[in-house]
Amino acid sequence: MVGKQRKKQFRLIHLVFIVVCVFSLVRVYTSSHVTTSSFSDTETITATFLMGSAPCVHRQGFWRHHPGQWPVQTITIGGIVYSKAKAIRVMNTQCASDKTYDLFRQLAATKLNLFSGCDPDCIQETVESADNWLLSHPVGSHVHANSCAWKLAKQWWKQLEQYNKGLLCEESCNCPPDPPRDCSHHSGHHATPHQLQVYVSDVDYDELTVQFYNACNDILIGDYSAVESDSTVSLSLDEVPTNESFSWYVIVTDQQATTMSPTWTVTIDANDTETMDGDDGTSDNTSSPPETFDYVDLSPLTADANTTYTFQVQAVNNSPVPEIMVVYWYNETTQHSLLLCHHEEVWNASIIIDSNATRFWYRLYLAYETGLWNPVENHEVSIPLGGDGL
Repeated sequence: MVGKQRKKQFRLIHLVFIVVCVFSLVRVYTSSHVTTSSFSDTETITATFLMGSAPCVHRQGFWRHHPGQWPVQTITIGGIVYSKAKAIRVMNTQCASDKTYDLFRQLAATKLNLFSGCDPDCIQETVESADNWLLSHPVGSHVHANSCAWKLAKQWWKQLEQYNKGLLCEESCNCPPDPPRDCSHHSGHHATPHQLQVYVSDVDYDELTVQFYNACNDILIGDYSAVESDSTVSLSLDEVPTNESFSWYVIVTDQQATTMSPTWTVTIDANDTETMDGDDGTSDNTSSPPETFDYVDLSPLTADANTTYTFQVQAVNNSPVPEIMVVYWYNETTQHSLLLCHHEEVWNASIIIDSNATRFWYRLYLAYETGLWNPVENHEVSIPLGGDGL
């Protein structure tokens, strides 16, 4: 009797084991082979995933800066087949007055997320509508923010952006911003009198919000939005007395995750000054500047008032440069100065362009302990009239 009961128990266990194995094999197969052949594209992509890993969405900044992660070598947007390199060039084009670039960036990012195996159920109709709109309004066709065409397409742009942020039917792959780095000091002295500088970066290349706080009372003393990754943000401390210590920290957010810096302390030295004689930026420079300074100015050619603008210079062939300063002007008014921060052969610094600016131009200088040397001419940045807010 006991033997029969044990035999029944063994058969039941054996049956359960077979059911579990079959179910596991089905899950492995369906999660390892995902075929996507819609979304207005001609490609048929088979994306392979590791068992147990769930797909998640990346924002457009990630796809622009991580070409090695693309699941396809070509992508079709608005009926046009783009190579990976060409699509990235279009995604990197910043043209505030032409909204076709904005829609292209979000649509390309959504398709790349879908080709990586993400759920299309909540976004497929939007993808098809945006694709058809770009078929009628190709990239570069100068569709303005206040046009009837954009008022129709803006809803799709917002939905695609939400999908890529992980706010719809898929979770986000987002990583928090990297810890901010204090770069207020160069060559053993403070960058400029009463000024803080911090370098911020994000592996996903999301736009960042950078907030400076007084560490003594946790009061917000500076707030910058729409800051590009790999940028230096500066804050003037006009109210800090000379020869007194000031403690501060920075909080950086990408709208989904937040990173806080350590608390730093700086002392403003009364003898720590860098001045220029005359409005033209000339100086009594007794140091010997290098005979050549090979560089590439990566600063944008256009900008909108009341937005973040990043000065960016890349040294070529490891040109020896002690420091680089930028002097900039608005509307024929008083000059402003700012030291660029050095990070991996790239020098950069960010500002918020004055909301009343109709003209904006700058000049780069090499900075030395005894003065400045001006290696280049003025650069004027175009500011479109009227703006094109979203």
